[in-house]
Amino acid sequence: MVPVLCFREQDQLLIISNFGCFLVLSWEDEESQLVEF
Repeated sequence: MVPVLCFREQDQLLIISNFGCFLVLSWEDEESQLVEF
């Protein structure tokens, strides 16, 4: 199990895990994008 923090703000989802931070744009959209930073 990897501890993950998820922050939901409108249509964006921010995921913070041991692998890094990921920003999911348009989570409910079929053309969702996963951005790592």
